[in-house]
Amino acid sequence: MIEPMSIETVFTSASTATGGGRDGHVKSSTGRIDLETRPPKEMGGSGDGTNPEELFSAGYAACFLGGEVDILGLDPRSAQGDMAVSELYWRLARPGEAEIDVSGCPDLLPPLAVMAAARNGVTNFTHAARLRMKESDRLRTTAALLATLGGQVEEGPDFLTVRGGPLTGGTVDSANDHRIAMAAAIAATGCAGPVTVLGAECVAKSYPNFWEDYRKLGGITHEHPGT
Repeated sequence: MIEPMSIETVFTSASTATGGGRDGHVKSSTGRIDLETRPPKEMGGSGDGTNPEELFSAGYAACFLGGEVDILGLDPRSAQGDMAVSELYWRLARPGEAEIDVSGCPDLLPPLAVMAAARNGVTNFTHAARLRMKESDRLRTTAALLATLGGQVEEGPDFLTVRGGPLTGGTVDSANDHRIAMAAAIAATGCAGPVTVLGAECVAKSYPNFWEDYRKLGGITHEHPGT
């Protein structure tokens, strides 16, 4: 049984050291741990049950928010829908209005929405109704994640519209959804203030070492026992 936990994280992206990027803080839900590490140059998958596409999409989102992450060992022939994040990354890197059909890659919505909140322009995510039948109602929880952190977001029956702008910070309920917890952690690297992620232990479903890798990339985590 995985114990409920709270993790408090301070993350400084690699670009911050050279004057760019923004600092963020993440608090999530175990004893207290304070760690400071320097971001490594590269990050790869492992044999611990981690879904490599989870690593892929999280890494791309971190890069989008100003980090420097190299992800190794992925199979470009994979039929997993998350592999679309590579092409979508470059689409979101261009300013202006963008429309992304997530019917073929619904699990990408949380990290893509985080990228959209940090870009210059409006992003419309369409054909997203099936996200309501994930571990959480992922349209609702992604919208709540962004709104909690100060983002501008509109939720519709089968769409999400995100307007880029500054993120401030806040308390995010993961709703026991691993994708929401990880998206909140990545979003924290672009927030001006602290972020609290409740139920952070849910990442164990697909990425057991997520918080460990987060620390390897420069995060400082403080874990507190759940009540």
